[in-house]
Amino acid sequence: MSRRRHNKRNPPSNITIESNNGPPCPRCGVSTQVRSHRAITAKELEKPYYYSRWYFCINLDCRTTLIMPDEYKVFRGQQSIDDNNVSRDQKPFYKPNESDTPPWE
Repeated sequence: MSRRRHNKRNPPSNITIESNNGPPCPRCGVSTQVRSHRAITAKELEKPYYYSRWYFCINLDCRTTLIMPDEYKVFRGQQSIDDNNVSRDQKPFYKPNESDTPPWE
């Protein structure tokens, strides 16, 4: 079995690594990296939604690379939780309701 290539040391330029102590990977149990965008660019704003934060499994032998929790999903036209001047501990999780139906549905 070949090892897949991870880009853990040099992520793309618009991505920042916040910490290496994220939640454990659901597949292998190794701690994950917490990643986010340095800045929200026009590329993200053109999409129907983007993730303001996600987790990256650093285990080279694990098949899971990205873990994208729904609470960090930001729909077009919605203000990101990260845009507020509130610490991450005080930020509520985003839970969509019926009035937040994405435009493609």
